[in-house]
Amino acid sequence: MAQVEPAVGDRAGQGRKARGIAVSAEGVSKSFLLIDEGDAFRIAFGGARGVEKFEALRDITLRAPKGQFVGILGLNGAGKTTLLRTLGGIYAPDSGEIHVRGSLGAIYELGVAGNAFLTGRQYIERMLELRGVSGRERIALLEDAVEFCELGERIDDRVQSYSTGMAGRLFFAVATAGFYDVYLIDEVLAVGDRYFQAKCMRRIKARLARGASGVLVTHDWTTILKVCSEAHILEKGRFAYSGPPELVVRRYLYGKDLAEPYQHGIARLVRRPEGPLLMRAGEPFELPLDIEIERAGPVHAVAAIERLRPGTGWETVIMSRAPQLIGDAPGRARANIRLDATPLAPGEYVLNVTLVQIRGPKEPRIALDGFGWLNGSGVPLIVEGEPGAAYALPARWMFSQP
Repeated sequence: MAQVEPAVGDRAGQGRKARGIAVSAEGVSKSFLLIDEGDAFRIAFGGARGVEKFEALRDITLRAPKGQFVGILGLNGAGKTTLLRTLGGIYAPDSGEIHVRGSLGAIYELGVAGNAFLTGRQYIERMLELRGVSGRERIALLEDAVEFCELGERIDDRVQSYSTGMAGRLFFAVATAGFYDVYLIDEVLAVGDRYFQAKCMRRIKARLARGASGVLVTHDWTTILKVCSEAHILEKGRFAYSGPPELVVRRYLYGKDLAEPYQHGIARLVRRPEGPLLMRAGEPFELPLDIEIERAGPVHAVAAIERLRPGTGWETVIMSRAPQLIGDAPGRARANIRLDATPLAPGEYVLNVTLVQIRGPKEPRIALDGFGWLNGSGVPLIVEGEPGAAYALPARWMFSQP
């Protein structure tokens, strides 16, 4: 069954296994009875045997670490909303265990507004009341939600008269009024105009900055890249694919048969570096690459270092200014990626390198081989150094032959 617990740090005797996990689900399954009027009458008198069931979730296991969001992608009917409601305790799982550690704020699918005859203001008050908020805090959160949703005079109209976008503003505003340890968010970030979506994202970033965790269900794969540290594809109630957001998004967009990103037969990396690679902030860094040029013609290389920032997404922090010529004659070549002084603050990054062929100034580059976003194989980098240290950019990339 679902359990909402105090924050782990406030519980004496918690084991190491639970520490640092905000939301966990272990082997969760959920089904619903498919009933008609006759079945409903029999079930009311304890005769549910033989009634057909629909399995909405099957053997779902996920973990959302403290301070991170996990993303769920899936088509309509995949079971995303059922999963979120089960995590939040609206539905009881048929089997498996769920633990939510800390205070919970939830936004379920649009249209679930309680009593649609309530006005927007009454809806906010009702939701705050259900959460046990009272006194001055309740007044402050009511004002916060009213201001955030920007419904103006319509805040005192009935919710049933709202458009989908207006309802989305209301639901998001009340669910994120105040700060919670854990958020369960369903679809709402993809509703409304760009202004409101950007406003929602800023609020999510603020919650992340304060260590919030949660599960985000959405069709908007760009949000998964911006917010989540891990993601899953849900198909017919099961996780069909799980992993880093960039790999999951590629699988979601292009399916199982991903297009080959490289043109073979021109040049290739003899072997890819095995990560994680270690760098020291402020100190030199060098990485040799062995390259096999298979066909005569100029072969260039480009390199970049990226990082995932919660609430922002993947960002490039260093990139080579222009492709560097490696060679043009068939045979083995060696190139060194060198930084005279690593200009990065301590943390985790990803190194991407691509071999390219450039046919002309206006012609698209042809990717020949490499590791990075295109094939989901960026090499992890760990930069060590004094905590909180920052180092100036720009840095100068150098490819050279020994």
